[in-house]
Amino acid sequence: MKVMMFVLLLLLGGGTALAAADKEGFEPVNGDMMARGESVPAPRLVAGAYGFIFGALLLYVATVVLRTRRLEEEMQELKRRIEKKSV
Repeated sequence: MKVMMFVLLLLLGGGTALAAADKEGFEPVNGDMMARGESVPAPRLVAGAYGFIFGALLLYVATVVLRTRRLEEEMQELKRRIEKKSV
């Protein structure tokens, strides 16, 4: 319940902050202010960012799988040792 109230206050407060920015004289930037050829290739940057995140996630999952396998092997070895000592 507290989280929902916090989010609601944040949303309401964010809207007033945006309205205040317009009153302070902020203006949207148009493309006429930039020189010809000075643009950021957004699709490439977004694709690169998503590619980096996907690669990092894939690497994380691979390490978790390897650690899980290693843990299972250790557990099997411990099980064998316990059975061997109890016999």
